[in-house]
Amino acid sequence: MFFAEESGKDQAEAEVQPLTSVSISLAAVERISEIAQELATLSAQMRKSIQAGNLAKREPVDLRELARAVQLSRAARTTFIDQELIGEPAWDILLALATDESSKMSVKAASSLSGAPPTTALRWLALLEQRGLISIDQDANDGRRKLVGLTDDGRRAISGALQQFSINLQARDVGMVSP
Repeated sequence: MFFAEESGKDQAEAEVQPLTSVSISLAAVERISEIAQELATLSAQMRKSIQAGNLAKREPVDLRELARAVQLSRAARTTFIDQELIGEPAWDILLALATDESSKMSVKAASSLSGAPPTTALRWLALLEQRGLISIDQDANDGRRKLVGLTDDGRRAISGALQQFSINLQARDVGMVSP
């Protein structure tokens, strides 16, 4: 909600105007402000650390290796928490494609690696294709199969996400964020 103190009126006099169709509490707005401040502080610390060369000391990250580590970590979660509660089929498909040596896999393999039921996985594959992150093409060697691969945009997206993940790990390693 938009509150009177922001417009210079007494709260009692103010006419409350909806910000959106969803009501936002003052506590929520204050928490968002706190998070924004924490992010600004972290960003400044990271900038200083990068300028000092602290983050640059690590070896360059092999994104395929990092994608595989993320996949293994995500799979390990299912030991403790049901996959249905924590599944992210689109992300799992993108990770699988990022780790695949041949750069293409069958729709069936991608569906299986998503961790979702086949029909759900097919919907996610269609959405990823619509968004331009993957391509689905007929297998030239077997007309019955379709192959899935990352597009250039998909490769850039997964690479950017994994690089950011690596930066976050590095920041934690040099003590800028709590583990």
